[in-house]
Amino acid sequence: MFYEFSTVVPKSTVPSECRNIVIKNVHGSGAKTGIMINGLPEKKLKNIVLENVDLTAREAIVCKNAENVTMKNVILSENG
Repeated sequence: MFYEFSTVVPKSTVPSECRNIVIKNVHGSGAKTGIMINGLPEKKLKNIVLENVDLTAREAIVCKNAENVTMKNVILSENG
């Protein structure tokens, strides 16, 4: 399995499924990356909704290994 940033030892050889994730009403600035959505190659993140998000960052968004990402009223600004 592929855990790029984790030191956690998995309890199973099959990764958990993460789906139907909703993130609402987020506002901020000054981050390196505004939004990072990063699933696993063998188990993609599914059905993600971002709603009422206004972020300013050096890099607006990074999205890997994800399916069906929906954005409603999302403003992403780069400042770098």
